[in-house]
Amino acid sequence: MWGWEHSAVFALKDQTWVSLAITATVTTVGTLYSATLVFLTQKLSARKNLVQWQFLTATHDLAAAWTGIGSAISCLWQQQTICSSFAGIFSVLAYLASILTLHVTTPSLFAVEIFNSTNLINVSTVGLPVLSSDIASPKIVNALTANVQTLTNLPYLSSLATVGLDGATLYDVLALDNMADDTSTTVLGTGTAEVTASTFQVDCGYLSNASAASFDWNATTGTWNVTISGQQGLHSLVPPMQGIVGSLYSLNYLVSSVIFYSTIPVLDANGDTAPQINPPSAPDGAAQSLQLFGCTHIVVPRTGVVVAQTGKLISLDNAGMTRRPSSVWAPLNDTDLLHIGLADGLEQLLMTPSGFIDAWSALYLASPLTNYQSSATLTPGFFLSNPDFFMLSDLGLAVRGINNTEAAQSITLASFEASLAKLLASMFWILGHVEPSYSLAGLDSTQTFNTVTTLVKGQTIVQEIFSQARLNIACGLAASTILLLISLQYLQFCSDLRDSVRIDGTELLHGIWLYRHHPELATLMEHVENPTNENLRRAGMVSVRLADRNELNRSMYTEQHHSVWEAKDDGVDASQ
Repeated sequence: MWGWEHSAVFALKDQTWVSLAITATVTTVGTLYSATLVFLTQKLSARKNLVQWQFLTATHDLAAAWTGIGSAISCLWQQQTICSSFAGIFSVLAYLASILTLHVTTPSLFAVEIFNSTNLINVSTVGLPVLSSDIASPKIVNALTANVQTLTNLPYLSSLATVGLDGATLYDVLALDNMADDTSTTVLGTGTAEVTASTFQVDCGYLSNASAASFDWNATTGTWNVTISGQQGLHSLVPPMQGIVGSLYSLNYLVSSVIFYSTIPVLDANGDTAPQINPPSAPDGAAQSLQLFGCTHIVVPRTGVVVAQTGKLISLDNAGMTRRPSSVWAPLNDTDLLHIGLADGLEQLLMTPSGFIDAWSALYLASPLTNYQSSATLTPGFFLSNPDFFMLSDLGLAVRGINNTEAAQSITLASFEASLAKLLASMFWILGHVEPSYSLAGLDSTQTFNTVTTLVKGQTIVQEIFSQARLNIACGLAASTILLLISLQYLQFCSDLRDSVRIDGTELLHGIWLYRHHPELATLMEHVENPTNENLRRAGMVSVRLADRNELNRSMYTEQHHSVWEAKDDGVDASQ
């Protein structure tokens, strides 16, 4: 009942031989145990029947009931006509039934039970990517060049095992302490763990001075040089084909923001679009009107719960999520469009604690190109970047070279912001978890290159749930408890044994001996002409105490006294 036997726990692989050994041992011990119990309890019951005052029929019925469970049932049935001791017969039947149950269930007395156990384990984690401290400052931008090439995996991200990435959220991955690769996950059985998570949140707004932008055609490069009032430096725009959304390449890096163009309507929650711009001298096939808008990001720290075995994220809290009630067009704050120098400024930005994430615009614009054209002209080299292609695919827009008959003719501002947030999380997951190849790094297999990024390390507690086997004796313990309770009634007459004769049976010889020393039974018990069981039981409804030492002594004295006088009457010396 208390589960003390549950401390005997063993591995599941040992279940077969442990179960066999327990069954064989318990069957042997249980058989001997139950036989001994019946023997001792029957002896105690016989002593009780002889030393207490009760009907002679009750003594008869109780003695008969102990011969077997069938006899006990028969004696209980006979109580309907002549009730000598219903409670006593019922207790004998209950005892024998418990013995039968115990005997039948002996092989499963100690059952092997499978149960789930929990254990708290401290596990190391790896999370957001940061720049490695092994890279010296002047070499950061050059070292990142090889890592940025890994963004060619963006179009194929759905075919990768992206543990640590869930939509626009990057979350910590459980890792082994003794593994050199920080991205290696471990199988910890079934259970959950609370981990740190970071969700990318994007807000986009139109450029308030976009209508004053100037477009100067560069016939040599086949692009527009775009100058936006209030913006430092130039932007380069390839004449885009109709139906796509892309990024405006900046000759100076923007801090944590990118300017995008769209050739299809981007509708907000009110159905409005950003101000339209009509580039002059658009080549044939190019879009005749554009929307220019900028997007910035924030990283919201959150807490998530992952499955320890698979690393899959199953829940996230909503703390820190401060989205607008609805996505509507509003002018973008000019402070969000700060420019930095090409190399020196980027180096300084990357050296700050959040610099790697804040430099997403530089990583976005420096990412490798795909084989899909972005321009309506046939000028070579005008292809979509991998981030642009990722967003077009995610938004369901048409791409030249890909047959998409159900391409969207417009998109919503909310869907664009969600897609860009998903892109940012995917970019940094790849930059942190996918190592660049030798060819992308410009090295051969005999050379080595330092890993530019590393993953932030942490710790969490895993509540591991695993299966074990243990012993369970609930059924056997319950039956044994019933046997004990029934047996207690036979111990209350131990104090009466001093005044009783030591007779511990009710078999034939014991019965003859008792009758010989109880001559008063001849007068107490009526004479029965037809000795059927019912007639004898009715005649035996007289109260006696068969093992009373005082009564037996008086009976023996009377018998000896009568024997002496009978001998004198016959002329025989009684002393001989």
